[in-house]
Amino acid sequence: MKVILRKEAELKGLTRYFTGKSCKYGHISERHTRNGQCLECHKKRKKIYRKTERAIETSNKWRKENQYKRTAYQTKRETVKRKQMPIWADLNKIERVYLEASIRRKETGIKYVVDHIIPLQGKLVSGLHVENNLQILTDKENCEKGSNFILV
Repeated sequence: MKVILRKEAELKGLTRYFTGKSCKYGHISERHTRNGQCLECHKKRKKIYRKTERAIETSNKWRKENQYKRTAYQTKRETVKRKQMPIWADLNKIERVYLEASIRRKETGIKYVVDHIIPLQGKLVSGLHVENNLQILTDKENCEKGSNFILV
């Protein structure tokens, strides 16, 4: 690994640097440019923090409040894997569709889901995971539709 000073790294806009010297706990590793913290020490502190009750509560609260973001992100990961989400897709607009479904679900008590108008893996035609190909349906309507492309 190439030795580079913190000031030099800051000037180059790097987020990490390496001095070749050990930290006070004996780790010889890269350091964060913003605070000079050793990466190994940072990883250990992060691992300990994740186990604390406060961190778990904060994480669970975020998950509950941002279910639509998690769903949009998870769907994005799955579709990217299948190469059906083009790079020009607007993730913010996609997230808004999932948010709207979540709001409807909370307001009515009816389970709403986000459905692909043209299915991602249809028998005759396959669509893309983009905002224009999404619609909000009740869970019942979605089950009735299945993986079919229905012309209206």
